[in-house]
Parts: sequence; structure tokens; C-alpha cells
Amino acid sequence: MALFIGWTWRWASWQIIPDNGDELYLYRLFVLSTQLPGRLDQFAIGMVIAQLVRSAPFALWRTTRWMLPLSAVLTTLTVCLFVFPQVNFWPSGQIAFIFGRTLTALAFGAAVFTACQMQSPRFLRLSRPLRYCGTISYGLYLWHLPFIVMLKSSGLSPLEIAALTLAATTLTAATSWHLFERPLIRAGRRLELKLLPLRA
Repeated sequence: MALFIGWTWRWASWQIIPDNGDELYLYRLFVLSTQLPGRLDQFAIGMVIAQLVRSAPFALWRTTRWMLPLSAVLTTLTVCLFVFPQVNFWPSGQIAFIFGRTLTALAFGAAVFTACQMQSPRFLRLSRPLRYCGTISYGLYLWHLPFIVMLKSSGLSPLEIAALTLAATTLTAATSWHLFERPLIRAGRRLELKLLPLRA
């Protein structure tokens, strides 16, 4: 259902925003198509992977030696096919616009799934910053666009805008996580534990 909703929203966005030569055409199309319904397919892929890596079959999967190399090979092929723009097999721009983001999310989801199979202590130490980015990922998603919009007319170079956006987004997302998101999650869990006896 999430896939269908995401595809339908992007199809509707393509129909609603006409390409009339306006220099803001791509911006308007991007803004409309990336509203939450247009991202549901990507969120769904992430949720499926999160549920999978917490399941009993995944624990068995990790103990099978040849599964990690197989996952790595499949991930590499998926990323090469669906992420790099040089490989363009879409019959039209509209079809690429509707379905391309799903396949990109699938490619990066496969990379995350492969990384979750790695148990090397050294890898776990080196990947700690990336895992922290995963922890604050909602804030990164939420805050990056406002900073891009604010800095777009600043007169800075694209590289400077990218660096400032990355720094400001990461700092804001981390602050949001530690001051708001994590306390609210903990409060919700405590409330849920209190309500469990009432449900029984």
C-alpha cells in the first residue's frame, strides 16, 4: 500500500505541475512530490529492513558465512543499477520520476542490510559516527531543506552552502534528538509500561 501511495502521489505531482518553461518548475515539482505521501515507499523500505534485522531469521542469516559476501555483491549491483545516473534504462522521464526513488531507496536499504550483518569489532568502532547519524536521521531529514532554502540566496558558493547546510543540519538534528525526541520516546515507553496492566 505504501508503494502504491508513493507512486500515485508522484504521478499526480507530475500531472499537477506543468512544464511551461518556468525556471522554478523543477523546484515546485520537487517540493510537491517530496511531501510525506510521496515518500511513503521509501519509509516503508526502511521499516521493512528494521523489522527484518530484528527477526529470528536474520540472526540465523548472520551466522551463515556466505550470506555476507552474497549480500555485498547484490548490494553493489543494486547501487550500480539504481543510483548512478549514467545507467539510465527508463523509457521516459515521467516513469523515472515515479519509480526511480523507490529503487534508490532499495539500493541504499540493501547497503544498510549488508552493514547490519557485519560483526567485526573494528567495523563497529569505525561505523559509530554513521550509526549515530542513523539515530538522528529523522532530524537530518526534517531540518536539511530549511537550511538549504535559507542559504540559497546567501551569495555563497555551492560548496560553502553544502558545508554549512551539513554542519547546521547535523547540529540541529543532534540537539533535537537529545532535548526533545529521546525524552519524548522515553516518556512514551514509560506510559506504555504503566498502561500494560490495564490492558491485560
